[in-house]
Amino acid sequence: MIPVRARSRSSVRRWRRRTSPYIRQPQGSKCSVQKVIRESKRGALRGIHGTLSQLITATPEYAVAIETALGAAIQNIVTDDENAAKRAINYLKENRAGRATFLPLTSVKARPFTENGLANCEGFVDMADKLLDFDPKYAGIIGSLLGRTAVIDNIDNDIAMAKKYYYHNKIVTLAGQEHKA
Repeated sequence: MIPVRARSRSSVRRWRRRTSPYIRQPQGSKCSVQKVIRESKRGALRGIHGTLSQLITATPEYAVAIETALGAAIQNIVTDDENAAKRAINYLKENRAGRATFLPLTSVKARPFTENGLANCEGFVDMADKLLDFDPKYAGIIGSLLGRTAVIDNIDNDIAMAKKYYYHNKIVTLAGQEHKA
């Protein structure tokens, strides 16, 4: 058996510095999102409205359910149009600042919700998009992300509703448990 040579921390750091340009490190969207928002506030990037979390308001009673329903989309950046999104994407590329998801107001539209009878289910609170306060110009984006998500009071009613509707809808409880279709 050949002994494995122990490496010191400094030698590992030197190795990482030498190899890091060749290895794609996963970058968290949080840093990239902050950079886009900062550049927008400076005036360098136009047409940026902000992150979804900055544009919506939920009462404390529904906040956990909404955060769960949105997941990582809560950091998506809303833009005026596709061109503003392209400019922000190019900024991130040129500066090797990571990745972000953009939601142009001109192209993201809500899909109509056609399920009948949800309101009659035990424990049904409302559809997630109806539990928020936001500027009406964001209705298409909010509807596309949350318009098909039902909010239920507890996990037992969640399971019953999921079975009744054959798991067609995303369901979130007030406590934050999620049942995806």
